[in-house]
Amino acid sequence: MEYDRAKPEITQPNSQFDHELFLDGITLAGAYFESGIRDFGDYAAAMIDDLGASITPYLLSFWESIRDYPGLDTRDMTDVYSSRKLYEQLLLGHSDRSDISATGQGLSLQMVASIKKERKKYENEDVIHNREMHHQILATWKRDSPQMTKRLRNLQVLDDMAFVCQERMWQANDDYRASGMPPTDARETAEKEHLMLEPENLR
Repeated sequence: MEYDRAKPEITQPNSQFDHELFLDGITLAGAYFESGIRDFGDYAAAMIDDLGASITPYLLSFWESIRDYPGLDTRDMTDVYSSRKLYEQLLLGHSDRSDISATGQGLSLQMVASIKKERKKYENEDVIHNREMHHQILATWKRDSPQMTKRLRNLQVLDDMAFVCQERMWQANDDYRASGMPPTDARETAEKEHLMLEPENLR
């Protein structure tokens, strides 16, 4: 999706983006990959055990960043669609995997509160939110991911999730461009990691 967004040239000093959390998370995720972990469920359980439940919303982002890292042999990693499905189940507290559900008991309400809090912080920072993109995200989820959309709506967090996903995407896009990634690649990678636009596996 191509959208333009006006934004301040200088990052706000009270930015919601937690650089320390990002560095800790991606470093640990890379270490688990190097240790031989290729299953998303094993990775997620280990990350939560080490960093706590607060890392849960970022697990898929770190995982897919590893998949996209140049030169790594990622063929044995849980595929994109299955990883996304497990992530959704974990985030919303509906996982049927014993290793994840045991760690994530009661996680659903905590994550809902965390997402709403994150949106509030973005709004307090006066971010310029792209409403057209917001509606496109919701429309895509409704069309291609009806089960996820239903769960998010039942938890009364659907609109908040779309808002937060977009803001995380913009921040990732800015970070990738700042690191030297070409603008088109930066946008595509950020959207893939944060907007959850891949259709559900309805088999």
